[in-house]
Amino acid sequence: MRTGTLLMAWLILLLMVPVGLTAQRGRLTAAQILDRAAQSEAPPSARARIKSLRIKGQVSVPAQNMNGSVEIYWKSPNKLLVVQNLSGVGEIRQGFDGKVGWEKSPLTGLRRLQGAELEQFKYTSDNSAAVRWRQFVRSPKLKGTQQVGNTQTYVVQATTTYGASITFYIDTKQFLTRRVDTEVAMQGGKVPVSLFFEDYRRVDGIHYPFRTRQQMAGLEMIMQFQQVRHNVSLPDSIFAMPKE
Repeated sequence: MRTGTLLMAWLILLLMVPVGLTAQRGRLTAAQILDRAAQSEAPPSARARIKSLRIKGQVSVPAQNMNGSVEIYWKSPNKLLVVQNLSGVGEIRQGFDGKVGWEKSPLTGLRRLQGAELEQFKYTSDNSAAVRWRQFVRSPKLKGTQQVGNTQTYVVQATTTYGASITFYIDTKQFLTRRVDTEVAMQGGKVPVSLFFEDYRRVDGIHYPFRTRQQMAGLEMIMQFQQVRHNVSLPDSIFAMPKE
């Protein structure tokens, strides 16, 4: 659950990354599809105004009868904090202060992230205006189209710079991301995960999926967001690794 929420935070931030949009005729390439998705989801003019972000919502794992809350905090250019509180588990915090990635939970105690987990967290948190999907996605290839729910999507396969495979499913009409399949780095190795993005709403010119579903290790986790706020006051201290 802990790593899944972090991955969800990364993908929500990824949807905000602006890139240039070039008018195209005929068949689109994989790169052009990713460009158009980024433009549709977060126009540069809207994204440039955002210096901080707070998202609040509810999380549930129906198969295990678990419920709780989730909060995501981000501050430009690369600070991130994810806080979730789950019934039967307690509070889990994951943070990155721009240099150090960390986790504190009843399951693992306080630990500093290393290796692939840390690299994944760096890309999760870095959403500055200079960042482009090309900096962490390599060799995108268009693999045709596929239905996701009631939506026809382009299927774009690629790899990340931290060694994970990733597949984007982009709406062929609205160019919104409807699904992402990837691998999440955890202690002991990588785990495949599928994420579905639903109930898109515009907040200050940016599209956010207010409902997300994550399928990993045979379980489905559902997040329903109630509040997305931009440019809130966030002290740097909340992102720092606790002393104990």
